[in-house]
Amino acid sequence: MPQGAKGNRAVAIASLAALLAVALPTAAWKQSVTQSGLPVAWESSCYQYSIHEKGSAAVPFDALETLVEKSYEAWTHPACSYFRFVETAPAQVDRAEFNEEGGNANLLVWRDGQGAWPDGYSHAIVALTSVHYETTTGVIYDVDIEFNGDDFEFGALDDYPDDTRLVDLRSTVTHEIGHTIGLDHSDDPDATMFGYADPGSITKRDLAEDDVEGLCTLYPTDDDPDVCEEPYCGLNLSGEDNGCKVDESDPQDCGCALPGRDARPALLPLLASLLPPSG
Repeated sequence: MPQGAKGNRAVAIASLAALLAVALPTAAWKQSVTQSGLPVAWESSCYQYSIHEKGSAAVPFDALETLVEKSYEAWTHPACSYFRFVETAPAQVDRAEFNEEGGNANLLVWRDGQGAWPDGYSHAIVALTSVHYETTTGVIYDVDIEFNGDDFEFGALDDYPDDTRLVDLRSTVTHEIGHTIGLDHSDDPDATMFGYADPGSITKRDLAEDDVEGLCTLYPTDDDPDVCEEPYCGLNLSGEDNGCKVDESDPQDCGCALPGRDARPALLPLLASLLPPSG
C-alpha cells in the first residue's frame, strides 16, 4: 500500500464499478479509469499479495493457498503479458486500508460469519476490491480484496450440483485479481471479468480471449519495466506502526489520507465488485 506524508502526489481509493472506462473499439474488456479519465494500471512488473492468516471457512489454509496461487497463475499464463505476482507470508492485519504512516500489504481477506461484512458495504456483492491509485497519473500503489462470507457461502468443488447455492471460490478470486491490475467489468458474458456469476459456475477460473486481450494490452511483454518491489513504504503484515521504508528524497512520496481523515488534496471512493445473477 503506497503511502507517505511528504511530496505532492495524490492517492485515491477508486470505485471501478462506478467509473468511466476505456477499451479498444472492437473489444468487450474495459480498463478502469480515474474520474478525470486517466487509465488505471501498475507501473511495475508485479505486485506482492498477502493472504490473511485466518484464511477462508470454505477450505483449509493450505488448500486456500493453492487455490489462490492457481487464480494468480491464470493471469500469468498468457505469454503476451509480463505481469507477475509474488506471494508473501500470511498477514495478521485484516484491514483493507491505505496506511499513510507505515508499510502496507496487498491483502486478500475473507469476512466469514454473521455480521462479518463491514457496515456500509453492499450485502448484494460477493467480493469487493479496493484499488489505491495516484490521481494525477492513475498509477496503482495498493490493492485489497475482501470476500463476503457473511451473505454468501463459498465452495471449492470441481463439479457442483445443479441446485447449489455455493459460489465458486477460485472463480471469484480470479475475477477480483483482474480488478487489482486495472481491469473493469467486461461486456463479454464469457469473460472472467464479466460482472455476474451463477452459483456453482467455474467458468471464471480460466481467462477468456477477451480477458487475455485486456491483460496483454495493459501489460505487453515488450514493455516490461523489469521492476518488482515491495508495497510502497515497505511490506507490513502485522498492521503495527513500522514507519515508512522510503528514501526521504524519493520523488514518489505522496500526500494522502483515508476517508474521514484530512486529505491532501482529496481521496475519491473507488471499489469493484462481483455480483450474483440478477433476479
